[in-house]
Amino acid sequence: STKGIANLLDETTWKISLSIGREPGTWMPKDWGKSGQRLNLSFTADFTPSQLFDRDDFFRGGYTNAKILNVESNQITLGPSLSEGQRSYKVKNGGWQVTRGDGPMGTDLLRFFIEVDEEITHAGSDVYIPKGRIYCSCGYFPFMNNGGKDGMKDAVKDEIKKIEGEIMQLQKKKDEIKNPFNLDGIKISSEIFKLKQDLDQLNQRLSFAMVRQPDKQLLRYSPDGDVGLTKEGGVCCEVKKGPVVEYHILGRFGVVSAQKEEK
Repeated sequence: STKGIANLLDETTWKISLSIGREPGTWMPKDWGKSGQRLNLSFTADFTPSQLFDRDDFFRGGYTNAKILNVESNQITLGPSLSEGQRSYKVKNGGWQVTRGDGPMGTDLLRFFIEVDEEITHAGSDVYIPKGRIYCSCGYFPFMNNGGKDGMKDAVKDEIKKIEGEIMQLQKKKDEIKNPFNLDGIKISSEIFKLKQDLDQLNQRLSFAMVRQPDKQLLRYSPDGDVGLTKEGGVCCEVKKGPVVEYHILGRFGVVSAQKEEK
């Protein structure tokens, strides 16, 4: 059966690696992560097709229902520090959702969360993950018609090359004219001006295409190759201040497909 754009992750499994520590612009307390230390954690998550009935402000209403994120063995592993070995912490299953148009230049976003049962830290570290829900988001790029992955970008690049060549030739012609104010010189100048305007527009289109269709090495693909996730995303926690909900940056995360062998 054909999956819709928002369901391409259904029944896929991913290894998520969190790198928690101070990031520019975080609203975490001033002394949090000041040392530059980081906590490295990992867990494996199944993106299930089952609907999540638990409401969470992190998810947008509308486009698609949130679904259950199943954390394998309900545990997250904290990597060793200089003074302590690795250890595991209990986590509750979370949720996931794809939202259309919430990313840069109207791209789609994958949002998901897990819930930790206790504060996670190393002894003597100034970095910790607070108890509660940990939220992650990254770019979500569907490639349902696999053939056209770089089509738009390549077409724009070819057009840019062609116009650059035309400008160079006109410039040569112009340089050969002894009197730049004669009619031919003025005509060539206005042609060059028009082509440069076209070039500006094409360069804008190219930078738009680079965001809409990132380079393959910036993405991690699902086993079917029909969706790519940006290999790095953002991690945050929720802080309630009266009626206001704030999301404070905790660090970054990476993803890689961890598809199980078919039984």
